[in-house]
Amino acid sequence: MQIFSLVQCLGYVACVLGVTAFLQKSDVRLKGLLAVESFVYTVHFWLLGNNAAAFIAFLSGIRSGLAIKTQSRALGIVFLAVNVIVGVPMMNHWLAILPIVGGVLGTVAMFFLQGLSMRLVLLASTCCWLANNIAVGSIGGMVLESFNALANGFTIVRFVAAQSAARAAGAAVERRSGQGVSGSRTVD
Repeated sequence: MQIFSLVQCLGYVACVLGVTAFLQKSDVRLKGLLAVESFVYTVHFWLLGNNAAAFIAFLSGIRSGLAIKTQSRALGIVFLAVNVIVGVPMMNHWLAILPIVGGVLGTVAMFFLQGLSMRLVLLASTCCWLANNIAVGSIGGMVLESFNALANGFTIVRFVAAQSAARAAGAAVERRSGQGVSGSRTVD
């Protein structure tokens, strides 16, 4: 396969969209960019002949777009079921389970989680897609998921650092407010 064929170039476009998505601290921007990336990915995997991955990518695009407006658990359950019920019969090789598991994890993240926990589950989903892309020879997909993992990891570190700073600031305020007039700590 040529590195600048149409199919690989679509993978590169998805790569840029995915990296940009995972650098966002805003859940809305993350989900919107992931939706667009997923639709590009759909065509990419369809051209590679990986129908299960193409379907899951398409479903992920719809899911990410809808997750901007709602975190309906019922809708999340529908997406989980469709991932499995439609995705499994489309498998043409046992490795095709990887994008299905990735889609399930992505659905859990989008409809049932927020913030740091959402990004941690999305990281697990990214690992499934990375393994799939290695298996099918998607150059852009390999680069995309590698960068997604790095960008998401960077954002996770930023979230953890912000939470640690907030806890430290809260502890400092609590220590100051717990001191009496003489500067000694009051007994609660």
